[in-house]
Amino acid sequence: FQVRTSEKNIYSSRWVINCAGVYSDEVSRMVADTEYRIYPCKGEYYITDKVEGLIQRMIYPVPPADGAGLGIHFTPTIEHNMLIGPSAEYIDEKSDTTNTVEIMKALKAEIRKYIPRLADVDFIGNFAGLRPKLISGKGDKTFADFVIEENKKVDHFIDLIGIESPGLTSTPAIAEMVIDIIGNKEDLEENEAFDAHREEPIRFATLSPEEQARLIEKNEEYGIMVCRCETVTQAEIIEAIENPLGVRSLDAVKRRCRSMMGRCQGGFCTPRIVEILIDRYG
Repeated sequence: FQVRTSEKNIYSSRWVINCAGVYSDEVSRMVADTEYRIYPCKGEYYITDKVEGLIQRMIYPVPPADGAGLGIHFTPTIEHNMLIGPSAEYIDEKSDTTNTVEIMKALKAEIRKYIPRLADVDFIGNFAGLRPKLISGKGDKTFADFVIEENKKVDHFIDLIGIESPGLTSTPAIAEMVIDIIGNKEDLEENEAFDAHREEPIRFATLSPEEQARLIEKNEEYGIMVCRCETVTQAEIIEAIENPLGVRSLDAVKRRCRSMMGRCQGGFCTPRIVEILIDRYG
């Protein structure tokens, strides 16, 4: 196989694993005709500020009678925020991850049935994502299960189509299934030297005042607070940027050290992180 990009790069491989989410049906049709069709289903979320004692466990109300999804549920995060959602909106545009006023109002109304004391100021952010709902192809537009298989018409092309909820939970098992598919045709050997574990990065906010003082004494950049909401220091930002995979975007920094995730949603720290990125990369 050869993949040619819009930047005129060429990537060659004996195997291709098609895991393109909502576009997986289109990628599969690049090599062969397929009956698989993805129907995007948008899910919108609210996220609250860290409010202690709201909920201790996930709350799943009774799902809607139409079977469109599991309904809106409430999920406490390990950082003590709360996720509210998702909605279920079947759309035509595969790149539409916008939020809508109507759904945001509905999410607030739903959570206030259970936690009426939540104020508007407690809602600090919202976002949306798309589920790649797979249509069965039987003409009745019923939804099908995950497709995990070598393409029926093209050897060495593995299709992972319709991997929606609970796709994230299923990923370790899906990876093992893909290894088995390839292993049926290749003599695979496990790399014994590969170390799948990495040392946990320092989280300044979780340390005691004494530990924080010792860190600042060793490295003064731990004493420069870049993200006030999440207590993320300049040293942590730099560590995120210099990780082995490399970081060149604000979003990538955010996902590695939680900067820009607090109440102000990056209002204070974003320009400071931009300055650090410019200093590193120009």
